[in-house]
Amino acid sequence: MTPLRLRPDGPQWPYSIAQLRVDEPQLSISAAPHAGEIASWLELEPPVVFIEPSPTDPPPYDPTTHRVQEAMPIQGDDDVWHQAWELIELPPPPEPEPQPDWAQFRQALISENGYAGAFAAIGSVNPMLTGPLPARLDRFEFEGQWQPFLDSLSIALAALPTDPVDPSFTAGHIAMELLALAGRCNLPMPFREALQVLLEEG
Repeated sequence: MTPLRLRPDGPQWPYSIAQLRVDEPQLSISAAPHAGEIASWLELEPPVVFIEPSPTDPPPYDPTTHRVQEAMPIQGDDDVWHQAWELIELPPPPEPEPQPDWAQFRQALISENGYAGAFAAIGSVNPMLTGPLPARLDRFEFEGQWQPFLDSLSIALAALPTDPVDPSFTAGHIAMELLALAGRCNLPMPFREALQVLLEEG
């Protein structure tokens, strides 16, 4: 419970015995003033009105959505100052970080037409190059290890012609599509940065 001091221009709150010693150095103030000592300050000229509010219980609240703190005391109809409380709404909790969805990435590479076409373009150059790629995809879902896939993909993209009949099947275009998919699936930044390197090389 925090005391207040009444001044001619209004109540001063929060206030304390330590502040009173600073404001009124001429007073001899005990370490824990009793009610009689506090009442004696009213006889000074000008009077020193130091008030310890009547304690009250904080209101009920949900600690997951609000916190409670002392507020400026309230003077009741009986002229007694009562401890007051303020409920403060807590900020909403931060959104959880999206988790990498390797399974979604793997499924898109297997089933979505654009990526199936890309692998077909790689296979048209050398069927042996696409063989390791689907096998490497299994490691994403179960182990989260992407380097073997990147190594195989880099070799496969490097084998593509630089001027194919279908411009959507250049190494750079395929890497760009994979980079967009990696972003959609919230894949780790090192993986996306590695794809970005392939994009720049393509």
